[in-house]
Amino acid sequence: MAQAADGTGSAERIVGTSGQAFPTAFLPDATGLLVYGDSGNQIDDISLVDLGGDNAATPLLAVAAFSERSPDLSPDGRWIAYESDESGRAEIYVRPFPDVDAGRWQVSTSGGTEVLWSRDGRELFYRNGAALMVASVETDPAFVVGSPELVFEHRYFGGFPGAPQGGRAYDVSPDGERFLMIKPVEDSTAAPHIIIVENWIEELKRLVPTE
Repeated sequence: MAQAADGTGSAERIVGTSGQAFPTAFLPDATGLLVYGDSGNQIDDISLVDLGGDNAATPLLAVAAFSERSPDLSPDGRWIAYESDESGRAEIYVRPFPDVDAGRWQVSTSGGTEVLWSRDGRELFYRNGAALMVASVETDPAFVVGSPELVFEHRYFGGFPGAPQGGRAYDVSPDGERFLMIKPVEDSTAAPHIIIVENWIEELKRLVPTE
């Protein structure tokens, strides 16, 4: 759905497709939107929604029997990074955009989810369980990706099998030096308890005398 940022007008449906559709990235000129989801078959695919037409979702990455999720587009719009389980586990890959069949490079080496381009297009961030990883990227004259390195490790929300779908659960600042994470509530497993106060009316009279 889409609605004016100032809250005026009514929300409009922008993805003309059945089933689930999670929006993850706009094209740089805002004429298209990358989404992923399934049509009830438990296999996720990536589609491109044409925002200048009838908002139909055209399949972009739909490999049979495997899921492709959480696409993100490079700042210059030339490369698409995404998550796929084609190897038997979730890993991060990059392809040219929009000609996604012109090449494919694997970024992660031991599992990866929730990929994110840096604002300058020179790094790819992704999560592997509790670890946030980064890999350097060069795109000229050819695409080259460096070995992944650990940024930090902490059990923030998301980044693990079974986490709710629907997009990336973190973000990075424009300078690439700070990260916005979701921190679970501490002691969320503690059992609830009830406190009973007897003779509270007498206690109230003592603390707040009326005369």
